[in-house]
Amino acid sequence: MIDRNSRTPIYVQIEKYFLELIQENKIKVGEQFPSETVLSKELGVSRMTIRQAINSLVINGYLVRSRGKGTFVKERDTKKIELPLDKLRNFSKEVQKSGKEPVNIVVVFKLTEAPLNISKILKIADGEKVFYMERLRCLGDVPAVLEQTYMRNDLFDDLTEDVILSSKYKYIQEKGYKIKESKREIMAEIPLENVASLLKLNRNEPVLKAKSITFLADGTPFEYSEISYNQKKYKFTLIAEYD
Repeated sequence: MIDRNSRTPIYVQIEKYFLELIQENKIKVGEQFPSETVLSKELGVSRMTIRQAINSLVINGYLVRSRGKGTFVKERDTKKIELPLDKLRNFSKEVQKSGKEPVNIVVVFKLTEAPLNISKILKIADGEKVFYMERLRCLGDVPAVLEQTYMRNDLFDDLTEDVILSSKYKYIQEKGYKIKESKREIMAEIPLENVASLLKLNRNEPVLKAKSITFLADGTPFEYSEISYNQKKYKFTLIAEYD
């Protein structure tokens, strides 16, 4: 877990590890965090290093200290779902962890000719057919995310709307492909009228917009998405490594 040859300070590596434990509910809200002594022995580092990592999580609202009792996992903002920027996470699992019920609605699903810019991104021939889909992802009956996605047809010619309603990435893995990574560009913007309408936002309310290219293990780009997040329901988190 700790890379002692990395240029990233050890306390930052440990902070990231602790944050993953919290975000994945391995240590639940309200539970007491292990003591500095226990953690220093378990991880083979000094108590001062453990204290630095814990202090950062206290400052950022993940842990809270109680005098005479210890350190506890703090109840976080339940109105917003946290999405770590450094990981590809399953929407349904993240929503379920927040105590809400995930619902998928397919707005558009069709086979179409790839626009020129999409052909370049997916590294396919000009005019080649691709799947285009719009999927609205809801927290119960509340729209939270609109995904507008182009996906290669040559790799996934049996893709169906039923797959989009369930788990697209599970389908990909069952076909024998391994997903490696996603390159994302994230910004805040005022949405187009149709996006605002689907997310039930006022026309001048901003969304968190992610442009994402996802790659298979061999480096093949297979999907380009523009994802609009209702900023009332989501927030992005990231622990940045020291360079």
